[in-house]
Amino acid sequence: MKVRKKPVILDAYLIEDTHFMLDSPDWVVEACHNDTIFGYVSEVNKGVRVKTLEGDMFVPFGHYLIQGVEGEIYGCEPNIFKKTYEILEREAE
Repeated sequence: MKVRKKPVILDAYLIEDTHFMLDSPDWVVEACHNDTIFGYVSEVNKGVRVKTLEGDMFVPFGHYLIQGVEGEIYGCEPNIFKKTYEILEREAE
């Protein structure tokens, strides 16, 4: 059987560094406040941890956070993001 994913519009946000909260969208701020996204920065691993349905996931800076259709949040590598998603609208800067 061959199938095609239904087109859905999701929210995505590129986390660039430790200051990502300063200009992040409301859904990222809310996820940080309810500990779905929590900080984890070391000299070797720089990024955040995200509580996902499959367990905690490390999302390095330079990767995307995506909010799925059920409100779940997960990380995505930049090269996979470019192959999989089309940017429809950018947040106001």
